[in-house]
Amino acid sequence: MDPTIAKKIWASCDAVCFDVDSTVCEDEAIDRLAAHIGVGEAVAAWTAKAMGGGVGYRESLAARLEIMKPSLQAVQACLAAEPPRLTTGVVDLVSALVARGKKVCTYVFNVTRLFPKQDEAMAYDPPILFFFFLRLECKQNAVIAYTAVIPTVDVFVQVYLVTGGFHRLVVPVGAALGLPEENIFANRLMFHDDGSYAGFDESCPTSATGGKPKVVSLLKQRADHGTIAMIGDGATDMEARPPADIFIGFGGNAVRQKVKDGADWFVHDFQTLEDALHDGAN
Repeated sequence: MDPTIAKKIWASCDAVCFDVDSTVCEDEAIDRLAAHIGVGEAVAAWTAKAMGGGVGYRESLAARLEIMKPSLQAVQACLAAEPPRLTTGVVDLVSALVARGKKVCTYVFNVTRLFPKQDEAMAYDPPILFFFFLRLECKQNAVIAYTAVIPTVDVFVQVYLVTGGFHRLVVPVGAALGLPEENIFANRLMFHDDGSYAGFDESCPTSATGGKPKVVSLLKQRADHGTIAMIGDGATDMEARPPADIFIGFGGNAVRQKVKDGADWFVHDFQTLEDALHDGAN
């Protein structure tokens, strides 16, 4: 994609989906959790395979979790000992995105209806639906004119975290960015009553290859999400276009050649994206 076109699409997005590990955050949370448990090297090797696209994501996820068998207590202890480290510039970028409102449905139109008889005109009322109607009557010639005013609505860019990471580890990231929890799409670990590892929820779309395109397709069904950007460092992020309108590869923490070659636009820092937002507004 031509860089100029990519920047125009980026500046006009209605929604932006961010990967979390090695994109919004400086590292891979699963590797951090594995290191906390004491199996860091073995899990990191599988992570590299998954991010490079050399193995199916669910296969890689299952293999890593089988090595780790993370308990609820281990997850909580890891979060307490090593809170997520946000990538430089991401807080400002998300703030700039969510502040970008635009006016929609600001127009007025007139509807005039001619009735053969005055009593028919007096009895007629248009359907209200979503409009506010002002009724003007002219009894002499049995004409009723309606002015429909559609009010101005502010629509703001929506930001989502779409990740193959674990929900419990991502919630603090969303909170740090000021995002509601419902804007997080992540995998969910399952635990037995005593807190021991019981597997992961395979119904979560991001637990498998092709999961991120499914999430973006779901978001595309929303009326105010016509143009969506996906930003990430890995092969699973690149899969999200299409249905995403643009895939922006991010190399601020890790550069993966396959992603760099396949991205519509590749950046090494979030400041570049924030600057492009401002340029597009001018």
